[in-house]
Amino acid sequence: KIRESFTKKSNLAGQTSILGDMPDWNPAELIGSKPRPLAVSLFDKLITKDNWRLARKNLGYFNPKGERLLVNIGGHPFIDVRNSLNSLTPELLDKRLRNKIVDESLFFLSNNLDCHDKYEFEVATTCFSPAILDRQPRWSSFGISESEITEIIDCYRTHTQKILVGNYINYFCDEIKILEKKREALSSNTFFSKYEKIKILYQDCYEYGTRSFASLARLAFIGNTFLKSFLNKKIISPKEHDLFLNSISTVATEMSNKLEKVRNKQISLPDYIRMYGHLRPGTWDIRAYTYSEKPEIYFDTSMTKTSGIASESNADFKFSKQTMANIQSILSENLIDIKAKDLLDFIKKSIVAREYSKFSFSKNVSEILSLITEVGASLNFSKSDMSFLNFNSFLNFDEELSISDISALFSSEIEIRKDSYLLNQQVITPQIITDSTDLSFVKYFKNRPNFITDRKVLGEIEFVKEGLSSAEIRNKIVFIESADPGYDWIFTHNIKGLITKYGGAASHMAIRASEFNLPAVIGLGSNFEKLKKSNKISLDCGNKIIEEL
Repeated sequence: KIRESFTKKSNLAGQTSILGDMPDWNPAELIGSKPRPLAVSLFDKLITKDNWRLARKNLGYFNPKGERLLVNIGGHPFIDVRNSLNSLTPELLDKRLRNKIVDESLFFLSNNLDCHDKYEFEVATTCFSPAILDRQPRWSSFGISESEITEIIDCYRTHTQKILVGNYINYFCDEIKILEKKREALSSNTFFSKYEKIKILYQDCYEYGTRSFASLARLAFIGNTFLKSFLNKKIISPKEHDLFLNSISTVATEMSNKLEKVRNKQISLPDYIRMYGHLRPGTWDIRAYTYSEKPEIYFDTSMTKTSGIASESNADFKFSKQTMANIQSILSENLIDIKAKDLLDFIKKSIVAREYSKFSFSKNVSEILSLITEVGASLNFSKSDMSFLNFNSFLNFDEELSISDISALFSSEIEIRKDSYLLNQQVITPQIITDSTDLSFVKYFKNRPNFITDRKVLGEIEFVKEGLSSAEIRNKIVFIESADPGYDWIFTHNIKGLITKYGGAASHMAIRASEFNLPAVIGLGSNFEKLKKSNKISLDCGNKIIEEL
């Protein structure tokens, strides 16, 4: 049945695709490789059903109408890579050329599976940058003619130029502010039932939250692509690249700095929790405690002032005059009409805005899950029970039903979905599916981890399971399977390093590690399980070496 399901869904519009759990929206990192029904259905409704393409349409990308991004195979959420690739081409690109570019990227990925978590920078062509010229040999060998390549590059250049000089960042940040005002107004409303509030929080988040976040994330990816192109072409050094990213202060820096004020008695812990209490390790997982529910798990306010790692910030960093001149020169050579200073401002602002919007929309998600928890408690269902419900059960809820009827309906759905979930846990699925045989013979390939900073550390390790560990992580190298904004609490402790099993070159924790100049390995892959059992390791990010001691 699983093979048949894949065959039907992989031949979209008569064309084959590839399914992966790390490209584009990285479901393996955000909701896990075998998430429970509530998490995956809420994630799908808010993002992968249609907001993923509508957000890109707002930025002048092609809109593959009617197509979904997420495909569920054996309880394992995958991204349909063909749909993703189509949505990352300019709307004005000729259809024939779009098909060629998409087919070439799929071909490249099928022959370089270790690029699946570096999809933005090594597989897909998502925008113009000086690095786009390096794709020409790839395209030529695939059969794309020189005149077609010129047309493709010109189209991407025009599209990217429009984005760089537009007012998109401010526009989408204003949308997030509307979301915040609506959420504030709803919190003081005593007329709506819990079910009505769930629907309103969802609708507001859908319209003003995740769509705006997705657009801002796309802008940040464009900025990052330029930055990486400068690095690859030796316009900036690896150290300058890291220092620039480390100079960008986001909500995580503020969160760590304000915790220092709690320790210094300048801010009370309740005030701190009011600002950050909605965060939970596993944004989409109802079972995870929020910071406000169990602050003692995440924070030790008795620690000294130097216990956090925000002091690593290099906020005053600036590129030298010569480097700025070199950046301006390569922009002019590539016919990008923007000043170097303005481009760097765009990169900084887009990253800050992305993190701000992520922080804000996650409040809606957290409140939705808290209300569902309250509904469950009133019916004697635990958080674990409620995690087996599909989110549609709340969107289509009939409040005219009696409490006993509601309880019976939920109980029946929980049992059915729990049985299905437990069955799916026994189905071994790969990270990437290129054809139906991959479901009969599961292949494992060696990951190419993403090393952050050029620093070297050695120390004891601490594995944080689902973020719900009260174990002391100070001065440890922390291991986490996957991480989202809810795991930012770890940066309020003086950790030595960070290693994740899942995650890409531009994932949440890659950004955080750069911000704090923290040595990290993001997306270690299969070696994660072995290394997390070690007592002590050496982490040499500059030379890309991890050793068990």
